[in-house]
Amino acid sequence: VPYIKLHGCISRIDDLNLPLILTIDQYITHRKNRNMLFQRVTEYGTEYPIVFVGQNLIDPDLRQILIELTDESISRPRFYVVTPNPSARQVSLMESKKITTLSGSLQKFLEELNQRIDPAFRAVRLPERDHPIEKKFISNSSQLSKNALGMLNSSVVYLYPDLSTEHTKKSDFYSGYSYGWDAIQRGYDARRELEDTILSETVLLDEVDRPLTCDFYLIKGHAGSGKTIIMKRIAWDAMVDFNKLCLFCDTSKGINSEAIFEILDKTNERLFLFVDNASDHIPDIKYLVKAARQNNHLLTIFTASRTNEWNIESGSLDSLLDEVYEVLFLKPSEISLLIEKLEKNNALGLLRNLSRDEQFAALKNKAGRQLLVALHEVTMGKPFEEVVYDEYRQIVPEAAKLVYLTIC
Repeated sequence: VPYIKLHGCISRIDDLNLPLILTIDQYITHRKNRNMLFQRVTEYGTEYPIVFVGQNLIDPDLRQILIELTDESISRPRFYVVTPNPSARQVSLMESKKITTLSGSLQKFLEELNQRIDPAFRAVRLPERDHPIEKKFISNSSQLSKNALGMLNSSVVYLYPDLSTEHTKKSDFYSGYSYGWDAIQRGYDARRELEDTILSETVLLDEVDRPLTCDFYLIKGHAGSGKTIIMKRIAWDAMVDFNKLCLFCDTSKGINSEAIFEILDKTNERLFLFVDNASDHIPDIKYLVKAARQNNHLLTIFTASRTNEWNIESGSLDSLLDEVYEVLFLKPSEISLLIEKLEKNNALGLLRNLSRDEQFAALKNKAGRQLLVALHEVTMGKPFEEVVYDEYRQIVPEAAKLVYLTIC
């Protein structure tokens, strides 16, 4: 059953673009940023009977709707208004507008409905959903376009508690396999302090404290530093713990901006879009940020990139960034937590027969304490040389590549 709050919502009092309508003066501008909402009421009124309960139809915004629906060119069902002790003049005036007046209070009206309507006829029939994200839509009658549905089924993951994913072996995850969401759901990852910092400074930021309706953040670090897992953990926690609308893009396919904006319009809440491998999506990200800011869309974009790739390829996005978060070496507390995770999931490898102090020292001293590098070295996963070589191959120009080779 659609629940439309024409005068605003107490849960969104911080939205300066949609203030609560509380005074007579505010009725003058009541349609500002609410045109689609009022249009939806008008569309319903041309097809369904409306029962007005709890007020007497003197509000200017409701009277404007009635004027539009009373137009002789519009054929609509009869409306009803429930009001205590209506005068004969009120009854006559309402009848001229094809509105039947029912005398009584809200309580009496509901009691009468409860008595007369058989429980067998009270089932709510919701439309069939093509995708779980449609539960977030502000109207039950809204559905995804083929374009948006295609994006959600191919290149972007919508996060929700019952998201199904393939089972990931613990050993594969700790050797660097980070595809899918099973490992995140099962909590294989060791929490990083940076994750809580980003959550508090971006996801939980009050709307009034955001300088722009669309904000844009970068998470950067060297190969194997844990960028993707950090971003996935932030996205998952934002959805599970704080009920945020989150989409995650980890494909080389382009970002479908039209579909993103469609979802924004139909959900009418802030969308958190996570884009891995920024260098694959530079034009799309640039367009998204600029278009969202121009049209005041409630969009927050996170992207992740290797430091060397960002320095080479992504300079055109620097001026659009609100904040850059760098993934640094593992802190002592993070090393201790990681050892606990490895032990719990039987993935200590060569560390298994060492004391806790020796395990800590091994992870602390290996390869600058970067996460994936340290794991590979001490648990016999992918050799560090392969990580370095992978990064080396992607460096341009040739002069920079030679410098990197010399340092290595």
